[in-house]
Amino acid sequence: MPKLRHVRVVNAQFNEGKGIYEDFRMPFNGFNATYELVNGGGKSVLLMLLLQCVLPNTALEQKRPFRDMFSGGDENRTTHVLAEWELDDSVAGEKYLLTGFCAKKRSSTDEDAPRSDIKYFNYIHLYSKGNDYDIHRMPLCSWESDEFDVQDYAKTHAMLREKASEYAIRITEKKWEYLEWLKAYYLLESEWGLIKDINKRENHLKTYFGSYKSSRALIEGLLIDTIDVCLRDRQRLNYGGETEASSIESLADALYQSQEALKQLQEEQNHLRDYEKLLSEIGALSGANDRLVRAYQVYEEARDRAASQYKGYEAAVFRKGEEIGEVFEAIRTEEARHTALCCDRERMRLKKFNVRVNLSRNRWEEAKTERDGLERESLNRKHTLAFSRAVNKFLRIKGLEADIREMEARMENTKLAYEEIFNKLNPLGKTLFSYFTSEVARTEGRRQEEEGEVGRLRSEIGEHRESRGKIQYQIGDAQKRAAECRKTVSDLGRREKELSDRDKSFPQVSGSLLLEDHLDATAAHIDEVEQACTLLFAAIDALKDALSVKMKDEDVLKVKIQGEEQMIDRIRHEIALFEEEKRSVLEVVRACGKDGVHSCRDYLQAETNLGRDALTVLKLKLKALHQELETVQKYGFPLSDGFVRALDALKGRYPSVMSGAEYLKGLPEVKAADVLEVAPWLPKAVLLLDQHFKEVVRNPYALPVEVQDSPVILVSFNSLRESRVLSLGDVFIPHRNADHAIDVLTRNRVIERLKTESATVDAEITQREESVTAIAEDLGLVQQFIHRYPDPNEFAKGEELADHARLREEYLQQLKAVAAAIREDKTTLAEKQDDLTEKQRQREVFAKKLDLLKEWLDVTKQKETVGKDLTSELQRERELVDALRKMDAVLSGLNLKESAKSESVMQLSKHLVGLKRELEEYETYAEVRVEPLSGRDIEWVRSEYRAAKGALDETAGGLEELEDGIRRNRVDVAGYKEDIRLMGISLEEIGSADPKQPYSDGYIEQLESGIHDLQEELKGAEGRFTKVYEECYRLHLEFTKMIDDYHLHAPNAYVPDPLLVDASQIEEELAAKEREVATVGYGIEKLKVAGREKEQELVELQDNLTEYRVLDGAHGFANRDVLPAGDLRGHRALREELGSGEKSVRNGKVQVTSAKEACVHNITGIAVAPAFKDTLKLKFRTAETLGEAESAHSDLEKYSASIRSKVEMIGKQIEVFKGIEEKVVKQALGVAMLYQQYLKDFPGMSKIDLDGKDYDMVRINFAQCTYPEAEAEVEMRRYIQDLSRSIESGKIGQDDLVDHLRPKQLVSRVMDMGRVRVKIRKIDRGSRDFQAWDMIKASEGQENAIYIIFFVILMSFIRHIVVSGIYEKTAKVLIVDNPFGSTGAYYLWEPIWSILERNNVQLICSGHKIRSEIREFFPINHLLTEEISTDNTIRINIKVEAVGEAKDALERSQRNTLLAWTDVR
Repeated sequence: MPKLRHVRVVNAQFNEGKGIYEDFRMPFNGFNATYELVNGGGKSVLLMLLLQCVLPNTALEQKRPFRDMFSGGDENRTTHVLAEWELDDSVAGEKYLLTGFCAKKRSSTDEDAPRSDIKYFNYIHLYSKGNDYDIHRMPLCSWESDEFDVQDYAKTHAMLREKASEYAIRITEKKWEYLEWLKAYYLLESEWGLIKDINKRENHLKTYFGSYKSSRALIEGLLIDTIDVCLRDRQRLNYGGETEASSIESLADALYQSQEALKQLQEEQNHLRDYEKLLSEIGALSGANDRLVRAYQVYEEARDRAASQYKGYEAAVFRKGEEIGEVFEAIRTEEARHTALCCDRERMRLKKFNVRVNLSRNRWEEAKTERDGLERESLNRKHTLAFSRAVNKFLRIKGLEADIREMEARMENTKLAYEEIFNKLNPLGKTLFSYFTSEVARTEGRRQEEEGEVGRLRSEIGEHRESRGKIQYQIGDAQKRAAECRKTVSDLGRREKELSDRDKSFPQVSGSLLLEDHLDATAAHIDEVEQACTLLFAAIDALKDALSVKMKDEDVLKVKIQGEEQMIDRIRHEIALFEEEKRSVLEVVRACGKDGVHSCRDYLQAETNLGRDALTVLKLKLKALHQELETVQKYGFPLSDGFVRALDALKGRYPSVMSGAEYLKGLPEVKAADVLEVAPWLPKAVLLLDQHFKEVVRNPYALPVEVQDSPVILVSFNSLRESRVLSLGDVFIPHRNADHAIDVLTRNRVIERLKTESATVDAEITQREESVTAIAEDLGLVQQFIHRYPDPNEFAKGEELADHARLREEYLQQLKAVAAAIREDKTTLAEKQDDLTEKQRQREVFAKKLDLLKEWLDVTKQKETVGKDLTSELQRERELVDALRKMDAVLSGLNLKESAKSESVMQLSKHLVGLKRELEEYETYAEVRVEPLSGRDIEWVRSEYRAAKGALDETAGGLEELEDGIRRNRVDVAGYKEDIRLMGISLEEIGSADPKQPYSDGYIEQLESGIHDLQEELKGAEGRFTKVYEECYRLHLEFTKMIDDYHLHAPNAYVPDPLLVDASQIEEELAAKEREVATVGYGIEKLKVAGREKEQELVELQDNLTEYRVLDGAHGFANRDVLPAGDLRGHRALREELGSGEKSVRNGKVQVTSAKEACVHNITGIAVAPAFKDTLKLKFRTAETLGEAESAHSDLEKYSASIRSKVEMIGKQIEVFKGIEEKVVKQALGVAMLYQQYLKDFPGMSKIDLDGKDYDMVRINFAQCTYPEAEAEVEMRRYIQDLSRSIESGKIGQDDLVDHLRPKQLVSRVMDMGRVRVKIRKIDRGSRDFQAWDMIKASEGQENAIYIIFFVILMSFIRHIVVSGIYEKTAKVLIVDNPFGSTGAYYLWEPIWSILERNNVQLICSGHKIRSEIREFFPINHLLTEEISTDNTIRINIKVEAVGEAKDALERSQRNTLLAWTDVR
């Protein structure tokens, strides 16, 4: 197959005309490539269009034929598809091949096709360089004023016809002719047919190959059929050899004609002695067949019993299956019920819990109400207490305010006397006031500065303390982490010690101290054990195969020994039979008085002939007498030939003459009886007219001689008309013997005479028969002896007996050797199996050890990691402790500074208090309108002031006392008001109460005591409230979780009911539901136990049924029409019965076969009709069934009875037939061997290069399945003979015969297809193991990779058969629709690429969203995009990416394409 360079599609509409490939061009340039398009975007359409260039008018699926491409859109459109191929140098002398396809929908004017069909033609064009009709320049479309114009079907056809000679273009409308053209360039129908089959649907590879479920199905259904198609292609390519089809047909014709030849039979001599010998031989054969009948009867009875048991077990299995089904259905029902009950139970538990939640909420609400009430009462009492105290203080305020008003009045009267002292004192007071005011301000400023510094220091201290707290937290965290690390290290240490102790219980494979070395050594040891297992598996398979061959040899030798023993018994029987027959024959010879058997035979033959001749005469005479007697008894006299002659003579003279019998026939039955009553002799009379009668009476001698010599009676018609008894005078008897005239009318006398004569003749016949029988018996005995032993003196079976005894001994020795070899092989097999078991055990042990070591290593690494973490945390803790110490030192310094500054502030504050106190003394002068004294020392001013003040105090002590009283009272009033304000009582509230008397101390104490008691009670209520609240909150959370859990599986949501408060009914229902759940659960368990018991019973029944099926496979009794057994029995007894019965049948068949062979052998030289020999040789065969045996018995009986009377012929065509049959066998063997050889070539084509090493990807055990040449010939001959018998019996006709001679049928005669095993190498990371085709265990991606590789091998296999030689390596193309979905791993594509390169295959894959790492394998990647035009048509465009050589080639191609497009536009 050449490589694909370019594809061009013009005006291909799809999806009912909604999508279009307008003038679509896709370059490949012979490189591997991908193309991507979204699903539904036309990937499959593109592949189907490409297929039209190699398989015209084909479709990927039958239900979506190619004609659907013309549904929708422009019905008259023409579609063009072109593919350009790069040819191998050795193929055609040209570089490129263009294959084209042009199609349109048939119109009503087209000939001989329905409207829905399509009309198409194909063409090819060879060239070495670009031209006006290459793929780029061929004028199939153009753009006219932005309108896309496509050249229609007829114009394209005419254009190509016109340019055909100039451009070497060939055109055809015949698909077969086009396919033949393509084969010359190795575009093979067989390859593209497979490519079509694997692309029916996206990623169809697995489905396609998965349909071949077994190795046999793969060989027969795929490989042999592929060889069949390829050989036809090979013949068409003129590589010589007859096609398989014609070869099979010639085989069928030859075989069928050979059967026709058997129908041409020959006649043979009828020698009595040969038939008697034949009868004797048939008797021996019949005896053997009768014994076989009895053996079959016993065997068939055993088969009936086995069939009855088989059907009984089948019925029992069916019943048990139904019972199990019923049990499990009941389990499912009960489980569903149990689930529903559990759900109901959970709902009831929720309701019960709902009650708890509601009750808890009620208790919480009660506690809250109690607490709130106590709080309100407490507040009320506290307010009452405060109000009482406030009232008392308010009343004091009232009293004090009255005192103040009184003292103010008194003070006003005394002030006027002291104005003079005040006038002197004012300047001094003003001066002191100014001084101390300034001093207070200055001191206050200093104090504020010091307080600011203290605040700054305290803020800094706070920040440092916060940092210290963080450091302490970090230290605690580090200590906690370190503790956790210590615990983890300790735990890991204990686990490490535990794993180390456990490892000591496993075998050690390494002396290294490193754990990694132990692990590597264990893994290596597991690999060694697995390799040993693989070798043991292979050895076991080989031993089983060898053992199977030897056991077959053993069976063959046993059959041969049995055959030799039967031959020995037969020869001994023949010797004994010879002696007995010899004695009997000598007695006959002596009785005949002869001196030899031959003279005795001649004498007896002569005597027999004489006796038989005499017997024949007597029997004829007796027959005549009986006939005459019958006539006389019926008619009164005999009707003889003379009577007839006399009647004819009289009719010649008197035409009106009539016989009496004729006359009676014309009368009514009653009338005829009356006539016979008066004339009983009338039937032998002749009636004449009266005148004629009288004439005869007058002149009797004038009658003809025939009348005169005949015993005829003449009578006239007139005499019969008279109703009376006729006498002798009424008749005339012309016989010249007078006595006859009397006898003829005396019927009784005649009857008596005839009886007497008959009795005499009958006695003579009896005597003669006895004599002849005795002589014939002696003759038969002598003849049989002569024919069996022509020369009795030379009859010697001793040597033959010795030969068979020698052969039997040789076979026995061979059997002993084979049996010994079988025992040895079985012993070796058992040893290998034990070794395999041990290796598998070791593998399991070391696999566990490997898991342990991996865990140990993981624990060790974890311990190391955690140890590092511990060290890190300890280091972190030390660093943090150091930082804490430094922080403490800084804090200590800051605290000292803060203490000093605080002390300074305190001193300044004390000083300021003194200044303020003194300033208060002078505050009265603040508003005095005098100037302070200047230039005066403050102490002088203070002294002058105090002197003046003293004088004033002495004279105005009373005024001061009043002022003091007023001031004290006002202070008290202010204090009381402040107290009232702090109590939260307003003066307005008190005023509105208008209290008159204060509350007593007892009352207040009582209030205080009550409040204290209430506070204690409130404290208890608060505790109770908190406890109830916590319980309520906890229950609420638990209830919410229960509801959420319930909703995970419950069909209906649970809505909490706030009104549920009574759980008694719910508890009763829940208890009942619990009991019901338990009851149902117990019932389910009982059902499961019953189900398991029934399953066990079913297993036992199935085991017995399986054994009976095995027996059925050997004895075939399952389809017998018997009733199922009621009392079931085990298979062992019936196995023995069947085995014994089968052995008896087999022995009986061997005996019948031997008897037949002996019979055929003994009658070979006798001269009987060939048909009788052929009946035994060809028609009689050893019965395969009881019916056949009984039929054979019946046939032999009939054959023996009819052997003297019925002769059939056998022809000389037997030898011709043997020659024809042999020729057919040789030809069939040749066909089978040809296919077998091609099959054996297949695995050799599967090699790929991986890591610089060749791997064969496919292995098939053909060597173990191929029969030896001699055995294959025997199998083929047996098969041809079976077909011959089927033709002869009419079971198959000539047309059917071809099917029975198909390659798969013939190959199965030279190869045991049941033992064929296909193995394919699994693609895996680090693994190259083989897997059986029948049981591939791999990921979907690995399976796809396997199938792609297998398909490439299949393509090379096709090329190997069809092409061969130097052309076998020509390029091939493989197209796969989206293999990337599962085959996306990089390691899977490496072997795929290896086998593609090795087999010169160009791979083109479609897909969507292909991963970049996969695209690296493909030098060219196409991205197909969709563009929606103004008329909503989706146009498919293309974007091409290429790398390396492909990119260079693509750029060159694009330049050429651009030129071509320039020409077109």
